[in-house]
Amino acid sequence: MPNAKPDPTAVNPLLDDGFPIRFSDLRPEHVEPGLRVALVRAEEAFSAIRDAEPPYRWDDLLGAMDRVETRLSRVVNTVSHLNNVRQDPELRAAWSRILPELAAFEARWKSDPAVYAVLSAYAAGDDAAVLPPERARFLALTLDAMR
Repeated sequence: MPNAKPDPTAVNPLLDDGFPIRFSDLRPEHVEPGLRVALVRAEEAFSAIRDAEPPYRWDDLLGAMDRVETRLSRVVNTVSHLNNVRQDPELRAAWSRILPELAAFEARWKSDPAVYAVLSAYAAGDDAAVLPPERARFLALTLDAMR
């Protein structure tokens, strides 16, 4: 289609997982769309965890949570860093507009009873009983943070 508009996520440097981070390419107009896409992706991942069925697997639950948090944190931390060093009023305004959505998402997933129930069921299962110490600790800390 010659008149098709490009996918805005394809050109948003906030959504590029490559290194180094392309700070010089980031503009205030990337902040809200980029963070909203990252939030939608995170919500989709948490929905999959919320709807998970036994048998539960580390990679489908806590591994997925870790990947989601890493991706979302990268976008959030990139914008936060730019906001602190650029002192750009447009960037600050975009960051301020998206902060309530970020806070709401974080509060929602950290207190989600369905996610907690799935993780608790996993913790009580055979797979969790043989986790390496670092994964067992991650599971325990995650459950503690959700209580």
